[in-house]
Formats: sequence, C-alpha cells, structure tokens
Amino acid sequence: MLYNEKLISEQEFLDLKNKLASSEGAYRSAVATFLKNEKDYNNLTVKAKINGKIADLDLKLYQKVEKEQPLFKIVDNDNLRILSGVSSQDIVGLKTGAVANIYVENALKPIQGSLYEINPIANPSTRKFEVKIKMENKDCKYKQGMFARVVLYTGKKEGILVPKKAVIIEELYSYIFVVDKENVESEKDGEKETKEMLVAKKIKVNLGISDGENCEVISSDLKKSNRIVVAGQYSLNDGDYIKEEN
Repeated sequence: MLYNEKLISEQEFLDLKNKLASSEGAYRSAVATFLKNEKDYNNLTVKAKINGKIADLDLKLYQKVEKEQPLFKIVDNDNLRILSGVSSQDIVGLKTGAVANIYVENALKPIQGSLYEINPIANPSTRKFEVKIKMENKDCKYKQGMFARVVLYTGKKEGILVPKKAVIIEELYSYIFVVDKENVESEKDGEKETKEMLVAKKIKVNLGISDGENCEVISSDLKKSNRIVVAGQYSLNDGDYIKEEN
C-alpha cells in the first residue's frame, strides 16, 4: 500500500479511507433505491390470484383514480359458493362434507354440492348458523346473485312426523290433539246402551326436525299408531268429543 510505503501522508490515507466508506454507503443506498423502484414498477401491473372474468368495470382510458378505489371485480363462475342459514335444531347433525341438493331458480333439476364450512356461532339477528356450500358450474349457466334452495342430508332418524298445522302453541309450549276412543253409557226408553265415542286427547310435545310442511314431535305419550287432529284443533279442549270427517 502507498501508505505503508510512505508514499502518501497519513492525512491523505485517512481522507481516502473516508471517501471509500462514503462511496460504499452511497452504493448501498443506490442499490436499495433501485430495488424499491423496481418493486414499485412491478407493482404497476396487478395480477389477480384467481382466474375469472372482469365485472363491474366502470372506468375510462386515462381516468384518474383515487387511492384504494375499487376498480373492478374478478368473478369466477366455475365454482360458486352458496351461503345459507341452519337452525339450532338442524345444526346438531350437520357435518362438513355433507351432500347438498341445490335447487336454483328456473332450474329443471337439482344440482349436487357439498358443505365445506360451518360457522360455530349463530347470527344474533336470525339465530341461525351460517353454512357455506360449494357448487360446480363449469358451463357458467348460473350466475352470482341468483337465489337457490338447499336441502342438506343430515342422516337418518327414527321419529314421528305430523303436519305443522296440527301443532298448536300455548304459553310457549307445543301441543297436539290425538284421537282416542271412549265408551259412553246412555239410557234410552229405560234401556242402557253403550256407545263408542271419539275423544280429543291433548298431548304436550317437543318439536324436532322439520322439512317445512311436517315436523317431528317427541312425547312419551305419543305412539306411531295415534291419529292426529289436523283441523279445528284451536277450538278444542282436552276430553272434547269429536266427529271424524272424510
């Protein structure tokens, strides 16, 4: 080195050393600036994370846009997601992977889908649990925003189903009337005779699952062979005599 050979003074050596350190710092700063500018340049081209079609595009060429302003949406209609709500009674037997029959408006036959997500917390407004169902739509026949009815398979269950209209609610409790028989003695022309009469028997029940028109009723006093009163039950009292009409 020139300094070791005594060809330059110590002051000149220190000046050159400081210039080298300053140049190295400037170089590192320039590299950092270059990398940042390169990243900013690459970010000018935004790449979507999914494939799909552009929707809700309402921009003109060279139009000025604001920061964080939504420009458009990318829609993937090949795989649709359906949001639905399930009651607390039905959520118990529901598991992810359950088969779903999806009835889209104006569709001639149901489409099969599968349940892939269950929200463990009920919606405070509807008291229902949100579930998500995926449905393939390769031909893009169905569009986002359409309404659908979903039937989820929760498994088999033994129980007694009655028409929902047969259930009456009194003071927050559920009841149904079943048809019972009773022998009634009467006297006519001095002779006693026994006549079999139909009697309405009121039974308190708990409600189970429902398919919309029918619902499950649970009671230890109820048998599968019981006949149910489905008309006029709101004017009945326990033990009233009734007449069967065809």
